[in-house]
Amino acid sequence: MKSINLTNVYDSHRTSFLLFVRSYFPNFSMQDAEEIYNDSFLVVYNNIQSGKLSNLTCSLQSYINQIGKYKIFDFYKKRNIKTDYIEDFTISDIGSNIDEIWE
Repeated sequence: MKSINLTNVYDSHRTSFLLFVRSYFPNFSMQDAEEIYNDSFLVVYNNIQSGKLSNLTCSLQSYINQIGKYKIFDFYKKRNIKTDYIEDFTISDIGSNIDEIWE
């Protein structure tokens, strides 16, 4: 069985998750996004450890993003904040404007 370095997996999905948050939740703070990523990654890890997740039907990145999305919704709900989620936005819509998103 191949050994997986958890740190590498964590690092390899972090930037894409933060880009996802910046794209879909433009007013969400990056500090809070980092915390949401940590929580989301921990959920994935715990689901694997408990046997709840044994086979993915999507990419690991999509799975993490979906967990994170609902954690952000909960974040907004707990603080009674109206979400600014951009529902129909796709990563392909970013195109050559990726540098603008990070600013």
